[in-house]
Amino acid sequence: MQQFLRKIRVQFPGGFTINPGGLQDDQIKVNFSITKDVSSTQNDGFVEIWNLSEAHRNAVGKELEEIVLEAGYSPPDGATNVGIIASGQIRDVEHSINGPDIITRVELGDGDKSFRKATISKTIPKGTKVTDIVEQLYKELEKEGLKKGEWKFPDKLKNVKRERPVTFHGSPVAELDKLGRAHGFYWSAQNGFVEIHPSDGYLGGIVLISSDTGMIDHPSITDNG
Repeated sequence: MQQFLRKIRVQFPGGFTINPGGLQDDQIKVNFSITKDVSSTQNDGFVEIWNLSEAHRNAVGKELEEIVLEAGYSPPDGATNVGIIASGQIRDVEHSINGPDIITRVELGDGDKSFRKATISKTIPKGTKVTDIVEQLYKELEKEGLKKGEWKFPDKLKNVKRERPVTFHGSPVAELDKLGRAHGFYWSAQNGFVEIHPSDGYLGGIVLISSDTGMIDHPSITDNG
């Protein structure tokens, strides 16, 4: 697929969408920056939208409501290559004036509601598998909106059991971090889904990133490779 005619679409609560459908002559200007990580550090970022009407500025939504950012390409042959770049909850909305423009800036966090609101208060008996403990911690995140994605634990962890009871009281996020460090796996929230993979492994297949698949700029060698 040829990579040109860039397309950015932003979906807000209540069906309000910036740049819906295919190519349009009057697409609204959108700028965004998203930071992602395979660790439990939250994916976050911002979206800036130019010159919304007052009614549309009021329709953007408020804290902890959903936002979905999609980007890609829409060649004129009718094909599309637009996918989700980020999905999460709104952290803050700010409208500012820059010369003749009104810029709406929306800050977002992936799984923000779960990270901020989920709690656990439970004692796990001895003999419980570590993977089952992870499942119980995840259930608390699920109550606040995160869904279950792909889970791949280290092979050596599959039958490991707790030798002593353990009591959790507080944030399941912090407890998952401790288990991950102790047992060699990463967990993270990716577009609203909890994913787990070994610290020396990965999920999914290999993706080719090149100028033919949409990469701009060029890679550079660092001290780490």
